[in-house]
Amino acid sequence: MKRILLIEDDEDLRFCYGEVLKFGGYDVVMAADGRQGIVLLQEQAIDLVITDLFMPGKGGVETVMAIRRLHTGFKIIVISGGGQIVKPEYLKPMVTSLGVNRFLMKPIKGDRLLAEVKGVLDGAEPPP
Repeated sequence: MKRILLIEDDEDLRFCYGEVLKFGGYDVVMAADGRQGIVLLQEQAIDLVITDLFMPGKGGVETVMAIRRLHTGFKIIVISGGGQIVKPEYLKPMVTSLGVNRFLMKPIKGDRLLAEVKGVLDGAEPPP
């Protein structure tokens, strides 16, 4: 069973996305912020990280950079609801320049989340 580390500061979204991933057959480890997520990543065998972009404390960019220092080829999906603050067309190039596998804007439907996770874990190219 593949293990996913879900880093999301919004407790309700963390619970919902976690349940979707569990329903999809994944083992899910959850963290409320990037600091906690990095600790869990170092303590456990993780196959994929899903991290929010905008979080208090250690945000998504810092978290991705820390993961890249630990594991250069690690599989990462970044999610964000930051479209209200910054337009997605500006966020996507910035986030993908960090070498993440996917960038998804919230809200994310369960079937889409599962399809993207499967694609990343299977090594499929991201959709255009």
